[in-house]
Amino acid sequence: MRRVLILGATGSIGSTCLEYIRNHRDQFEVAGLVARSSREKLLSLSGEFNAPSLLTSEKGLSAIRSFAREIDSDIVLNGIAGADGLYGTLAAIEAGRDVALANKESVVMGAQFLFDYARANGSKIIPVDSEHSAIYNLLKNREAEKLVITASGGPFIDRKDTSAVTVSEALRHPTWKMGRKITIDSATLANKGLEVIEASYLFNMPPESIEVSVHRQS
Repeated sequence: MRRVLILGATGSIGSTCLEYIRNHRDQFEVAGLVARSSREKLLSLSGEFNAPSLLTSEKGLSAIRSFAREIDSDIVLNGIAGADGLYGTLAAIEAGRDVALANKESVVMGAQFLFDYARANGSKIIPVDSEHSAIYNLLKNREAEKLVITASGGPFIDRKDTSAVTVSEALRHPTWKMGRKITIDSATLANKGLEVIEASYLFNMPPESIEVSVHRQS
C-alpha cells in the first residue's frame, strides 16, 4: 500500500489522481491533501478518502513546504500550478520522498540543481503531466534523436488577428477544463514554451531537437 500526498488536490491533475485512487483503493491510500479550494471541499475529500491531514494553500508557502516535508508518505504528487509549486517539490525531496511531478515550473526554475538535490536525498522525480509522462515511459531503455510535443492550438488556432481577444475567449480551451492560469498560458502558448524547456532538462535533449506539433485532439 503506497501512501500518497497530493498537492493541488482539486486541480485537473489532483482530481485525476484521486479518481485513479478511487478505483485502486487496494494499492493506494491518501496521506494528505493540499488545495486552494474551500475547507468544505477538502473536508468532503477527506471523508471520502479517509485523509488524515489537510491544508488550504491560503496558509502560505511556508505552510505548504512544512506540510509536504512532515506528512508521512511514500510519494508526493505535485499538481500545484506556477512558481509556488517549487516549494512543495523541494520539501518532498528534503524528506526523501519520490515526487510525481506535474509542476513544470519546478524544473524550469530549478533544473540541474533540482535533479542533483533529488539524487543526494534518494528521491526520484517522475514526470506525470501529459506529454512528459508519455515521453518518460516511451524512453525507458531507449534513446531518441528528437522529441515531438503536441499542442492543441488553443482557442485561437484559426484566428489570424488576436489583437482584440478577451479574457473570456482565452479561457475557452477547446479540449480541457483547467484552472485560469494554465488555460491562459495555453491560449498564449507560453505553457508550451515552458514544456519545451522542461523536456530539454528532463530528457537531456537540446531544445533544437524538440518539435512542437499542433494536434487538435490533444
